[in-house]
Amino acid sequence: MKKAIVGIIIFMLMIVCSIFSSADILGNVKTTKNNLIVLEKDSVLQLDKFSNYQTDLDWDYTSNPPHMYTIPLGKVGIGTTNPSAKLDVEVNNGGAATIGSSYNIAIGDYAVALGYAAKAIGNYSIAMGRYTNASGLTATALGWGTSAKGSCSTAMGEGTTASGSFSTAMGRSIKVNGDYSFGIGLSSKSYSIDSDNVLSIMGGKVGIGTADPSYLLDVFSDNDIVAQFSGRVKGVDAIYDDEFVTKGQVKTSLPSYFTPYGTSDPTGIEGDISWDSNYFYLKTSEGWKRAKLETWGSTSVVLENNP
Repeated sequence: MKKAIVGIIIFMLMIVCSIFSSADILGNVKTTKNNLIVLEKDSVLQLDKFSNYQTDLDWDYTSNPPHMYTIPLGKVGIGTTNPSAKLDVEVNNGGAATIGSSYNIAIGDYAVALGYAAKAIGNYSIAMGRYTNASGLTATALGWGTSAKGSCSTAMGEGTTASGSFSTAMGRSIKVNGDYSFGIGLSSKSYSIDSDNVLSIMGGKVGIGTADPSYLLDVFSDNDIVAQFSGRVKGVDAIYDDEFVTKGQVKTSLPSYFTPYGTSDPTGIEGDISWDSNYFYLKTSEGWKRAKLETWGSTSVVLENNP
């Protein structure tokens, strides 16, 4: 009789072990006193197709398409037992999160990489987009193929690089190497800004008051005043040292203190006028001509060729 009872017990134990073994959960899953489900180390919780799992915590998982994992109420914390948002991810060091591609890398402390092959290497850095690289401290790289190398630098757009500290590169194919500099690239041509404390807009046109600029700088206003300068303004190709207007832009007479060296002096265009202490000069189709200045009371002014 005792042998029969022992045999029955052994048989039942074999059945129980077989069931747990086939379910692959024996020693892998446990519950805590708070009714939390915890996976043991190196374990896998796998649900069969079309199956559902539900607890009193009001969340469920299904492997049936479209694969839903829902928590209608409450918050989810990763690295924290007191989440402050619906999803709260916290770390003490190392990367905080990678989202998207398996090629993403978040190495820096509190770094985040999102997209495809995004690399957040610097501490507190963010890399977002495609092939972006944020290697500087507190750097941000956005877009496609951008690189933020300097501390507190920002690179956005396509193929931009911000290497200087506190530098910003945006647009396309522009490199900002100077500290505290800001560069905007408006074409596929590569530009490099090496000076510090510089704002440069390269490769396009700038419109102020117009969405369709016709010139490198096109300023439009509904009234006559479009600009005011508190300092001296000088053009690189200016006719005179203190003038902003360039040779190619002169269409009317331009009075100024200037002495042509002779009739054939190429300076200026027809219609330009100037003077010095002795003569009044006029640029004609035949070159510069001059009239001698007399004191008050003179009876005539003679216009003659400028020797």
